[in-house]
Amino acid sequence: RVPTLPGQDFNLPAGLEGLGELAYNLWWSWTPRAQSLFARVHSGAWTRHRSPIAVLRQADAGRWAELTGDEDFMVDASRVLDEFARYMANGAETWYGAAPERALPGPIAYFCAEFGLHESMQIYSGGLGILAGDHCKSASDAALPFIGIGLLYRRGYFRQQIDADGHQEHAQPDLDPSQLPLRRARGRDGLPLEVSVEVAERQVHAAVWVAQVGRIPILLLDTDIPRNDPADRPITHILYVRGREMRLCQELVLGIG
Repeated sequence: RVPTLPGQDFNLPAGLEGLGELAYNLWWSWTPRAQSLFARVHSGAWTRHRSPIAVLRQADAGRWAELTGDEDFMVDASRVLDEFARYMANGAETWYGAAPERALPGPIAYFCAEFGLHESMQIYSGGLGILAGDHCKSASDAALPFIGIGLLYRRGYFRQQIDADGHQEHAQPDLDPSQLPLRRARGRDGLPLEVSVEVAERQVHAAVWVAQVGRIPILLLDTDIPRNDPADRPITHILYVRGREMRLCQELVLGIG
């Protein structure tokens, strides 16, 4: 496990405290029962954001009072949380854990320019990202010692549309990490972890975010931080950015950072 700073405090009622940890673990992204549970908490937030973080942020005390008084919801929540706890327990009965001869001397580092984990995490464009996301989910199911490493694209991948004249237009979404299942990695000093990379004789710094995919952490590097020169902050803004120099900067941050 990669140490992280605490996530948001959702002020959850007794019996539902586990929803906070579940919201920060993308196990829910391939577990329809978990998605349905979050949709029942706040259908509007789920429809708009497709993210449990947004759902828990927008559910107020009145809504929680309704849900804790709903026996069917509480039973369903207990079952989902129990299933999640069993999945995360130890992995002793998984493909990797059940065969000691498969033990590796250290973790597998899986570098990729994009990870397609869920539609709410728009840091992918297509086939490569979906494949990388599926590798992470499969590695989690097998309990492999596996760590993904990528970039946090603050503006994600553009959305295409056709205007009234038939011309293609595209818009870049502005991703807000506070609405996503991401937590800052914690350094050995207890502070938010940052790494630095030398790029053209200058230091470029990157914050490290953790996307937990079941048992598998993915470390996402983010240069859009105040410590960087304004010209360097956009390095991790756009997936497959135009311009060879900026693309090279992205590859340096990913490969060395």
